Amino acid sequence: MTPRANTAIASRSIGSMVLSSYYSVHVSDSCCTVLCVCDAESEDELSFEKGDLIELLAHEGTDWLKGRLADQVGVFPREFVEILEDIPEDQVAAMAAEAAEAEAKAAREQHYDRPCCRATFDFDGQDSSELSFRKGDMINLLSRIDADWLKGECDGKEGIFPDPFVDVLKDLAADNGEASDDGPASSTPAGGGGEKGAAVAAPADKTKKDGGSSGRTDPYCVALFDYKGEAADELTFLEGDEIFLLRRIDEQWLEGVHVNKTGVFPADFVEIKIDLLKNEEVKLSKNIKAETDLSPRVEALFDFDAENDDELTFKTGDTIYLLDREGSDWYQGELNGKIGKFPTNFVKVIVDLP
Repeated sequence: MTPRANTAIASRSIGSMVLSSYYSVHVSDSCCTVLCVCDAESEDELSFEKGDLIELLAHEGTDWLKGRLADQVGVFPREFVEILEDIPEDQVAAMAAEAAEAEAKAAREQHYDRPCCRATFDFDGQDSSELSFRKGDMINLLSRIDADWLKGECDGKEGIFPDPFVDVLKDLAADNGEASDDGPASSTPAGGGGEKGAAVAAPADKTKKDGGSSGRTDPYCVALFDYKGEAADELTFLEGDEIFLLRRIDEQWLEGVHVNKTGVFPADFVEIKIDLLKNEEVKLSKNIKAETDLSPRVEALFDFDAENDDELTFKTGDTIYLLDREGSDWYQGELNGKIGKFPTNFVKVIVDLP
């Protein structure tokens, strides 16, 4: 925006005085008065004259405001006005959170121009047909094998991997459920989390360890009875549902994933088809600890490289523990023993500060 010399207009005249009086009565309590004449340089900016009273609608970062003047809405530099009554802090914080979410969503939509997912756990493929990845990795989706397995590409490598290990950001088209290159399509209904009667594909080179033909090699069990979870951390399932196993809590309880929910359930309600290996159980228990942690924390949506000594560098997918909020645009947090501040719109809140 460009300030304009106010030589031609020494005052706004009687009409302007009436206009200002009108605004003082009709605008919301949040408003500012203009200190100089300015012309908008783009369509989203607001032009105004010295002395105008602008209704404040939002804070746009630290240097810009958004407001309404007559029937025009636009942004303008904060330094060109004097705030008479600011927007309440809690409302500013809410607006900042909404703006950050909208910005992050727009960035995701722009970035994810094809079906993809983000790894929520590390996964080590057991053979050449499976795709190995680390938590936070981005994976391009190629096809759905069945209710529990997907096929994708990561770092130039293609392979299949279990659905519970990822968070789908942009799903495959509804008609993209045909067989992958690994094998022919099957008309057998998928058990558990899939839709009953849906056609699925099974990879030809994978054989179920218990002698079955579903192609599964991941630890899982089948429900022997219906079970309705009585607590928030318990799973609910029906007889015949398949549950992906994460770890054994004790002799009576297991932890698993069913219909994209992680929870515990009694071991005597299921029949284990493929049991957890000791090394898998230890590895997964570390991941589950992070999922059940109630400490205030965020997950990085983008890489951030610190520009100052007091800022924190992190990578996409990193979990950062929150220590404090610095204004509406910055957090202070800890990652790998380092403490620093970082912008709120680079992260997604998992557990917010109290």
